[in-house]
Amino acid sequence: MHELPIQKKHIVQQRELPSEYASYKREDLPTVQEIWEQIQAVNGEVNRAREHKNFQEIPADQLHQCIEDCLNEIDAIERAARNKEKWKISAEMAQRRHLIVNLAAPGTYYLSSKNDKYRDKPWATLLDRERADTSAILGIQIAAQTTGQNHSLFTKSRILDGLDPDLNRLRPDVHESIEASGTHFLYIGTEQEGDAIRKVLASPTSFIPEDVVTIIDQSIGNTLDSIHALKQFLQSSYPPGETTHGKPLSIDFVMGAQALRTLRMCNKFDVIPSEALVNLFPMATPQSGIREYPKNEISGTIYYALTNDASLKPVPYSLMGEDNIL
Repeated sequence: MHELPIQKKHIVQQRELPSEYASYKREDLPTVQEIWEQIQAVNGEVNRAREHKNFQEIPADQLHQCIEDCLNEIDAIERAARNKEKWKISAEMAQRRHLIVNLAAPGTYYLSSKNDKYRDKPWATLLDRERADTSAILGIQIAAQTTGQNHSLFTKSRILDGLDPDLNRLRPDVHESIEASGTHFLYIGTEQEGDAIRKVLASPTSFIPEDVVTIIDQSIGNTLDSIHALKQFLQSSYPPGETTHGKPLSIDFVMGAQALRTLRMCNKFDVIPSEALVNLFPMATPQSGIREYPKNEISGTIYYALTNDASLKPVPYSLMGEDNIL
């Protein structure tokens, strides 16, 4: 969203390592058997789920199918994330009222990592920062298409470091188009993560106006908490039958492998209003995590399904960049 001098070194490294993201192929992902062995291990997800008060037995063939479905989805996400066409906003999509949803990721906007289970994972470095800035860039593109402007220059950056004079000159126009388009942003995370987002939004160098962002950071400890918070927000902000200025509502999630779990939890708890459309803007996983991250997310999905906190199928969604994948 704006410059981050204390992290400039990390930012430059992120922008100079495109090969970490460009060399993906389906064979890089874990296999169904690898994931099956992980969840069936002594300390695996199946045995841990059995100790949960809401444990429900699910036939093995259904679990196998869920794993296979998840692998197919993550393959599509990884390929779409590397497709430049993902930034194209159709005229139909531009006519919707957009809510861009960002669930916090490892690190914070100001810290490349923090004291959590991801702190020693190279692939998780700067993930919260990158996800927040990708959300901002997506919002900028949607607003530009809606208001007839061209801000495609922003799509050339992985993160918004505030050091590009060409982008900085566009800031007033970006603010105006976002306000005019009615695009809104929702960030859900811990208090530490939420405070970092508030700080960047309060800066005069932020590309996103403060008043179009809602931050929820109370009683948030994991993805399940975030899903319940999202449902409450949608129910209070978009009551059933209420139009969004005569436009259909589009809920745009920005994430990569975490979408496997998130969208199945959304389905389980009927989070998405019936009249809303769901889009997924894909984020690529670097090679250093291309086996571990999907494996963990799929295993976690199985755990949440067994504890009755996720469905085996995701809420219906459209994957941006899925068309014309090379």
